[in-house]
Amino acid sequence: MTVMYHDELTARSNLKANDVLRKLMAEAGPQVRVEKHLRDQSLAEQRMQIESLRQQEESERQQRRQAVSMLSAEHELSSSETAVGAEAEAAVAKREREAFVTDKMEKAKSALQCSCLWDIPSSIQAQKKSLESLQQHIDECRERKKVLKKTLQELELKQAKLKFNQPISTIRCCWPRTVVPTRPPPLGGHVPGGTLTSVPLQPPSPHALGGSRAPGSGAGREPKASPGVPELPFSLPGTGSTASSMELGCSWGWGEPEQPLEQLWGVPAPLCSCVM
Repeated sequence: MTVMYHDELTARSNLKANDVLRKLMAEAGPQVRVEKHLRDQSLAEQRMQIESLRQQEESERQQRRQAVSMLSAEHELSSSETAVGAEAEAAVAKREREAFVTDKMEKAKSALQCSCLWDIPSSIQAQKKSLESLQQHIDECRERKKVLKKTLQELELKQAKLKFNQPISTIRCCWPRTVVPTRPPPLGGHVPGGTLTSVPLQPPSPHALGGSRAPGSGAGREPKASPGVPELPFSLPGTGSTASSMELGCSWGWGEPEQPLEQLWGVPAPLCSCVM
């Protein structure tokens, strides 16, 4: 009984192990196929490289054989002639060929900056990559230049706008100058902010404009009356005092003491007062 039970257990365990193996194989099947495909590709590439190397070696061997045959033919031809001259010519030709080949190889090495023939393909690829990176850098520099040009134009436009919209300076020069006032309206005319009314003649008050005179601006001397023009008093608005037209012209900067309002306006000043 124990033997039969043991056999049955081993059979079941074998079946379970087979099932597990089948599941694992089913799961790992695609991965195994991919790995096999990659391995086949790598082997094919290696075979192609080996085949190309064999072809190169075979071509080099053929070239060597041809060179040997040419040299042997030349040697045979030269042997039919004088032996010394033939050997010298063969040696010279051989040296020329060797010099030509070495010159070409050295030029190729110096141009590609490699030490042996096997480095030529890698150096060519490196040069191609460097040229591509250089072209890419040039393109990036051009794009940056365009962007900088655009930003420069925008900044110039902003600067021009700021210059155009700059507020006018309110600082004014205070140079002493004589301002000629505008001609007053006729008696009874309309004045902005009030009307003109005639006032009785009053003697000019010394406090009307005496305190506002600056030193050196005509203070201390009496204004001269114009010949043939009477002294006409003016009533100062808001003060209740009067002053002559000549004094007003001198104190308000409308002219020199020798140029009263009558001379500046051309007609005698009317007796008027502006009531605000």
